[in-house]
Amino acid sequence: MVLRASAECLRVLLCITCFSHEVLQKISELVPFVIAIDGPVDDNAAVEFVGAFYQSFFTTGRIERSFTAAKDFVEQLYGETSSARINPRLFRSFDKRRGATLVTVHLREGGDPLVMDISEAETSVNSLGMFTDHFVSILTRKVRFHRFLFDFPRERAILQIGPLFGIFSWKSADRVVVCHDVFRLAPHADARLAEWWASLVANYNDWLLEPYRLSQNTRNRLSPDSYRASLNKMRSYLLANTVKDRGRRGHGQELRLLETNLVETLGGSAIIFAMMQTAEQNLKLAQQNFSESKIDRVASCLEQMVSSIHDIINYLGDALAEKKGIIGHSK
Repeated sequence: MVLRASAECLRVLLCITCFSHEVLQKISELVPFVIAIDGPVDDNAAVEFVGAFYQSFFTTGRIERSFTAAKDFVEQLYGETSSARINPRLFRSFDKRRGATLVTVHLREGGDPLVMDISEAETSVNSLGMFTDHFVSILTRKVRFHRFLFDFPRERAILQIGPLFGIFSWKSADRVVVCHDVFRLAPHADARLAEWWASLVANYNDWLLEPYRLSQNTRNRLSPDSYRASLNKMRSYLLANTVKDRGRRGHGQELRLLETNLVETLGGSAIIFAMMQTAEQNLKLAQQNFSESKIDRVASCLEQMVSSIHDIINYLGDALAEKKGIIGHSK
């Protein structure tokens, strides 16, 4: 029960006791990494292994590299007798996913490899006329540049993968990232509207990593400057990219064209306008609360604004996608 209660914040569990791998490999699904011992263990070798592991881990932050470094250190220290003194084993949570199609992504900036399960998406990939190997090649190349996204949990997040979009869920970069499905925009989709939607997706994913949101998870209070930066960033985007029924922002002709495209794509634009109006009003309330030093309310208003953008992404994305009904539950 203690392990289950703390599993969400654990990266690695070390149990350096005799034959511990026989038990701990069964709980490897609860913790991203488990290091246990196969067979008996010499006390002195155990101390040397743990010391070498933490020395490397606190320097690099990488678990697999630290495990290898500690194992190599003990082998150099004890020579041929090292395996008799200690035989450590490393388990990852994905070891239990037997039969799953797993993709290992080695990251550009280092860190432990990212593991992705694409089993659920394989049927969609093939239905789009793409070989799985080709999809994996595109996926790994893209993920290497977006490693930071996986540090914080998401459910059914939309990420672009070359000419496709994928729907992913993950708890952290140490755990398995699941690709639920992939889709592409319909060939007849309006180019301007698709561009606007893709811009919303990219900015939405970026806003979810704003410091004010991350501080809510860590319970660290931010300075007002951090909230001001988020407000200015979101306000600048909405001012430049809001669709208005009268196009009142100096982008009148372009925005009226977007409105026309919305009508042609959705059969009407009132729902999108209502969602955008909700987003704008919450942003205005956030600015007002900030000017009145009501910081807690600022975060609440910004969250409601971001939620409205999420609704637009789902609603419009489902209309633009070649395969309908796939996006409706993304988060």
